Amino acid sequence: MARILILDGHSAAALAVTRSAGRLGHWIAVGTNDGSFAPAAVSRYCSSSFTYPVSTENEFAFLEAVLNFVRANGIELVIPITEWTTLPLARHRAEIEPLARLALPSLESLERAADKLRTIQIASDLGGTFHNFTRLDIAVDGGKFFETHERMKAKEIVLIGRAAVNDYYIRKKGSPDRVINGYYIGSRKSSKSIKVYNKTNELTRSNKRYIENYWKQNNIDTSRDVQRMELTMRNDESKKYDDIDWNKLDQPSHLASIMRSNMSKFAEYRIPHGKNSARWPKVEMINWNQLCGETLPKNSTMPSNEVWSAKVTCKKLFEIHYISSDQQFFDVAYEIAINTDIVDWFTKMQPYWIKDLETKARSVGGDLEALPWKYHFKRYHAGEKILMFEP
Repeated sequence: MARILILDGHSAAALAVTRSAGRLGHWIAVGTNDGSFAPAAVSRYCSSSFTYPVSTENEFAFLEAVLNFVRANGIELVIPITEWTTLPLARHRAEIEPLARLALPSLESLERAADKLRTIQIASDLGGTFHNFTRLDIAVDGGKFFETHERMKAKEIVLIGRAAVNDYYIRKKGSPDRVINGYYIGSRKSSKSIKVYNKTNELTRSNKRYIENYWKQNNIDTSRDVQRMELTMRNDESKKYDDIDWNKLDQPSHLASIMRSNMSKFAEYRIPHGKNSARWPKVEMINWNQLCGETLPKNSTMPSNEVWSAKVTCKKLFEIHYISSDQQFFDVAYEIAINTDIVDWFTKMQPYWIKDLETKARSVGGDLEALPWKYHFKRYHAGEKILMFEP
């Protein structure tokens, strides 16, 4: 049986390969990044293990460590698992293969597979067309996102809309205590959601050192913990925008435009001031001008009867909100406006509705509470269901 070295021992795939090759009777050794926990290294099929420098920090030190282990242990086959090891070893194939076989295709094939946009271009040249995607994640690093969250908790600012906001926790290393590491806006099961978290803490577990190099290259302050805001968007959400160009996903400005468009009226904070929340000053968590992010137009395919029903409902909910000063009625109306793409109309009509209500109130002595139609409506309740009219 062969003497095999499996790299990237921190990954789940490395553990699977270790078990599979070990069951066949091969002698298995596992290598992993310095400072990383390697599940594959504690497998009963692993006979030896070692650590090596992270390839993205020092490729030659990584290569030397692997070569030294191969020589010292009579390794016959090296199996790299992730791009951290596949690409650097493929670049130095000539130095490795006199000692051991390398389970890798050519460097050209690897680089083509690693470059998703190039893969799309090849498919296009062959007559293929892009059909859809499962999920798109877009992230911005270096903002003061936790500070915004604390201001919301202190009720200095409010989140417009009905998206739920939930903290999430991590367990301290070597301690049973849990600490807040971030928060979610929206449900992770929905078509889009936002996750804000401490990326510096996350790197201590994933050991993706190349991200730290990227921060330094882009002048992100790493002397303090770096916070990340990450948008997750599923395929059905993307269909609301005609101007998303999948050939431009390597352009930061286009990614910023997609993110900005999806955050608008969904993860939008405002400073409370007066009754009409649509006029409250916005609190921008991201400098969109710096990222050249623009708002993309939505593709509205809502049937006209549904739009009409939504407008009637929004108007009545706003009127109840104005009379009762109950914010939850406005929140429901605003969410309906977002889902039916009538937010601009909803915002524009509010001054006219207020004027009409004040006129009606004067006819009953100036008392808004005395308007008779108010009592035809049920209240919004915690189950997030609303019945518009009494039976």
